[in-house]
This record gives sequence, structure tokens and C-alpha cells, in this order.
Amino acid sequence: MCWLEDWKTLQSFGNQAFRRQQLDLARHYYLHSILQLKSYMSAKLLPLAQAEAVAENLVATKQSAALVQLLICLSISIQNLAETYQHQRRWQRCQMLLRQAQQRLQQLQLTLPETHPAQLILLQESCRLRHEQCRHALDCHRCLQHSSAVLFEMASTAIH
Repeated sequence: MCWLEDWKTLQSFGNQAFRRQQLDLARHYYLHSILQLKSYMSAKLLPLAQAEAVAENLVATKQSAALVQLLICLSISIQNLAETYQHQRRWQRCQMLLRQAQQRLQQLQLTLPETHPAQLILLQESCRLRHEQCRHALDCHRCLQHSSAVLFEMASTAIH
């Protein structure tokens, strides 16, 4: 699974940059990992997972397991990117990213058979993204309230 090692490396670089407050660099690594995962998913796994293969088939089982792992990695990358956007105070971008990702996971869920092993993971990761969307919305609201209070205080202070 070369893609998994690539993903881990990109996440590690992104996390290091995030800890050093190099948010543009962190954003670059997280975004790059998302693009790689999407490319891999559309080129390799998704067509195979959507094929009507018999569940007992060992190849189909391995492909399903890889799809599950890929979906979890994708969700983590999206959450990391959203956190970076929030730290950059790019709240609309953060919300849009989480909303679109959640919608895409729900769409994918509709395309797979109900008994597909990825169904549970799709539901779980969709819920995680929704939770992050709500959390970031609350943080944004608190930050905007604080900023408004500070601006009001500054504007109402008499200058002598």
C-alpha cells in the first residue's frame, strides 16, 4: 500500500508545519494528501468497489478493506485541512470544505450496495465531518463575538 505510506508522510509534514504555525505550508501538505487520496480512490478503488463482485471473493474483500482505510484517511486529511483554515481565520472556506466533504461521502454511500463494508465507515466519517462543522461554526461565532466586543470597546474609548 504505497498510497498509505505517502499519506502518512504528507500528514506528518503537515502536522509538523501546523505545530510550527506555518499554516500555509501545513495547508499545502493536507491539500496535497487529499488530492492524492481522491485520485487513487477514483482511479483504483472506487470502480472495483462498485463492481458487483461476490463478497466471498478474497480480492473483493481486500479492495473493500482498502476502500475503508482510504475513506478514514481522507476524512482525517479533510479535518486537518479544516483546522488549518480555522487557524487562518478562513471560516467560510473551513465550513465549505467540511460541508462538501460530508455531502460527497453521503453521495458515495448511496452508490454502494447496502451490505458493502464501507457503508458503516461512510456513515461514521460523515458524522465526524458534521461534528467538526458544528464545532468550527461555534468557534467562529465565539471569535467573531470577541472581535466585535474588542472593536466596540476600542471605538467607545475616548482619546485625550
